Amino acid sequence: MDKAHGAVSIVNATGTAKRVKVGSEPEAIAVNEQTGAVYVANSADHSVSVIDGKSDTVVATVATAARPYAIAIDESADKVYVSNNSAICLQ
Repeated sequence: MDKAHGAVSIVNATGTAKRVKVGSEPEAIAVNEQTGAVYVANSADHSVSVIDGKSDTVVATVATAARPYAIAIDESADKVYVSNNSAICLQ
C-alpha cells in the first residue's frame, strides 16, 4: 500500500506489478478468494474501495461512518466487516 499516493500495488504470478489508485491513506486490505474481490480501507477518505481482482480496476467505493482501520471478510456469508479508528462501531 502506498499511503502517500492513495494506491495499492498488485503483483501477478510472473512478478509484474501494477498500481491501482484507491482512496486517500489506504490502511488495510482484504481479499475474498471466492469472488476475487479486493477490499481496501481508505482511512482519510472514510471509504472502502472495491477492486475487481480479474481486471485490477476499482469497481466501487463505499462510504464508512468514520476512519476505517481494519477489514475482514466472511467468505461463506459474502460479507465484509470494517472497524473504525475513531468511532465505536463495526460496519
